[in-house]
Amino acid sequence: MSLVFPVLLAVGLGLALGGRLGALAELELRAPWLFLAAIALQLVAFPVAALPWHTDHSVATALWLVSYALLVLAAVLNRRITGVPVVALGMALNLAAILANRGTMPVRYEAMREAGRTAAVQANSTALSSPNLPWLIDRWAAPDWIPLANVFSVGDVIITLGAFVVVLAGMRVRLPAFARPGRTTRLLRSSCASRRPPFARDGRLAQAYCKAEVPSTRRAPSPGPFVVSSDASGVSRSRSTSRSRGTCSRCPP
Repeated sequence: MSLVFPVLLAVGLGLALGGRLGALAELELRAPWLFLAAIALQLVAFPVAALPWHTDHSVATALWLVSYALLVLAAVLNRRITGVPVVALGMALNLAAILANRGTMPVRYEAMREAGRTAAVQANSTALSSPNLPWLIDRWAAPDWIPLANVFSVGDVIITLGAFVVVLAGMRVRLPAFARPGRTTRLLRSSCASRRPPFARDGRLAQAYCKAEVPSTRRAPSPGPFVVSSDASGVSRSRSTSRSRGTCSRCPP
């Protein structure tokens, strides 16, 4: 199943909800070369009609499995990105179906005919009458009005949902007002009440949050103790002392 149309749909939805397309470029991907290598291996294994070569079926299957392994590794390395674990779950389901059926993704004959396919074997999918793990195979055909329509599985549906989440979160779509605050927001709010940053590196972040979001929780600094003294001219002057605790006999009440 192609992800081009779902990703474009997610981008349009993100723009409609106030997200920024430029924010996607700010996603910090770890080991992006893994994605590129996986795509290159799949092109070598299953070349499109415009490419001038043909890969043997056994070699293509091996390359496809290696590309899937690279994608799984990339998902593990980027698991902290919102939505990537959902994509990884869908890939794991597809991979389970592939490994259980000797390196090929089975497809139902009905779904194959609905998708307009005539060959029993096409690229990485094969029509089988009695596949293993039948609920994880390509069971349905995408509607004709979807560009690059093809057959898809439960894993493909989960991958598509994960791609939606990745795009919308990457575009920084604003959450509804009734959404629960995240862990970082709760830490900052607690730090404002206690006047202590949650951790040293986020001290400036906590101060900025307190000023911008919850100014009512800031406490006015209490005046420190003062020591009264007089100089040689007899003029009384006051200066603050660095000691904030303890008693001082010369301090004013």
